[in-house]
Amino acid sequence: MVAPRLVLLNGLPGIGKSTLADRFPVALPRWVVLDADRIRRRMPEDLGQTVAAARGQVLARAAAHLGDGDDVVVPQLVARVDQLVRFEQVAFDLRADLVHVLLVDAGGDPVGRFHRRAGEDPWHTEVRGLVERQGGADVLAGYEKGLAKVVAERPDVRVVRSVEGDPDGTWGALVDAGAVTGSLGR
Repeated sequence: MVAPRLVLLNGLPGIGKSTLADRFPVALPRWVVLDADRIRRRMPEDLGQTVAAARGQVLARAAAHLGDGDDVVVPQLVARVDQLVRFEQVAFDLRADLVHVLLVDAGGDPVGRFHRRAGEDPWHTEVRGLVERQGGADVLAGYEKGLAKVVAERPDVRVVRSVEGDPDGTWGALVDAGAVTGSLGR
């Protein structure tokens, strides 16, 4: 029997985590997307106060789905090792394989990409406002430092270059990195 997989799509805001996560259940059977940002949108608290609660809900739901044998993909910025440990623990407890993917901007300008992110989704405007209220470029630089520390402490992280405006190409890079196999043939 193949162990279920928990794929954490990590990276800065605007790097394409949710866009890519939404492809998993379309392309592969038995994949569940657990997007903390979508949970945060439905919470009555101020957006800046919802991260911990949403992450707790994602982890609990991930455990339930993994326990049922489903594969789970979580698109979420996790820039602290102590928070990554929570994902590792869920995977360990349920004998699931954890695949941690860090999406990085192929163009080398993740902050510019964050600010260029467009579309009809009002969530993008909310996130830009939250980042500005929390410190703007400084908060994004802090996330980058945190992600670098995560990679340094977890050498098994699969770094995938995300090409702005090319979700098909980035999906191909995820496949090449081995992040989207596992439930094929189930």
